[in-house]
Amino acid sequence: MTAVVQDTTPTPDSHRAIDRARLDAQLSPRARAWSIEVVERTTSTNADLLDAFRHARSAPATHDDQTGLAGARVKVAYEQTAGRGRRGRAWIAEPGDALLFSVGGWLPRGIDGLGGLSLAVGLAVHDAIRALPVDASRVALKWPNDVLVDGAKVSGILIETAGGTRGATALVVGIGINLRGAATIARDIQRAAAARSESDAANRGADATAAVNSGVADTAVANVGVHAGSGSGSGAGAGAGAGAGADVGSSSSSGASAGANARADASQPVAMPPPTPPTALDAIWSDPSMTDLLARLLDALARTFETFGAHGFAPMRDAWCAADSYRDRPVALYEGGDAPTSGIGRGVDDVGHLLLETADGIRTIASGDVSLRPA
Repeated sequence: MTAVVQDTTPTPDSHRAIDRARLDAQLSPRARAWSIEVVERTTSTNADLLDAFRHARSAPATHDDQTGLAGARVKVAYEQTAGRGRRGRAWIAEPGDALLFSVGGWLPRGIDGLGGLSLAVGLAVHDAIRALPVDASRVALKWPNDVLVDGAKVSGILIETAGGTRGATALVVGIGINLRGAATIARDIQRAAAARSESDAANRGADATAAVNSGVADTAVANVGVHAGSGSGSGAGAGAGAGAGADVGSSSSSGASAGANARADASQPVAMPPPTPPTALDAIWSDPSMTDLLARLLDALARTFETFGAHGFAPMRDAWCAADSYRDRPVALYEGGDAPTSGIGRGVDDVGHLLLETADGIRTIASGDVSLRPA
């Protein structure tokens, strides 16, 4: 079956937009059967597909041996006016500089069986990028689903559900990947770091004066403010989004929310992880092709949905751990705004929970953020 592709844009440069013929020629039969729509602009591809599935009267008919994504639809937009990033952060990208799309459909698993799905999708993105003409050794993963190039974030993922039954869930996976601008991003980071250094120096001077006057220097709050203001919202989020829903069934943000809400004193400083710096694929791919990248991604996602639909995350655990940039390294875990917990990353379990080795033994972590700490 040939993919149904609707395109409202002019004939594109396959490197900066989607070349329909080139895309179709590269897709596997499974991914080629998906309905694919390409538009110039929309508010959010995730929101568009969620709305479509929520208004569908029922799940599509499936066979008993159906393990992949039934009724699959793909929507690509060159520009999103209301794209969302992880935990509600905004996502902004210039047309042609990022691949922004969503995939939706019915997965033959109930909502309780989606543990680890966000990690499985992250692994699919990781594998798709490594299949391109790039130095694969520079591509890695960071829990729960960040894809890294040279330790910097190149993509964001959001998974949201639109309904379901005991045996199937309608879901939408949003993915955003920075294609171009690595050099510009690096310069912006250097400038921001320099400005922050100057600001910190000025703050230290002000804090010293305050300490003389009141006996208390509030530098911790000032530093937290810097992290909060310059956090990973500037990195790759999914225009389709990479929000709290990205951790469906495995790494939800509910723990962080509960921790924040439980604080009795809102004036206490909130511990925030240092932001993962952003980057783009042109750091390792001289002239990224949006078409070729989408083809690799759709094929990888089709395989992932088939495996996950039948067996969950467990068969992918070893591959995910092998790609884990933080495995067997000293990390800091941030949960709910509390002081970070130090430990050694030990990969993940069969449902995508982080395994953190601490002085008290191995902890299993369902939600939170991790960052590297000095050895």
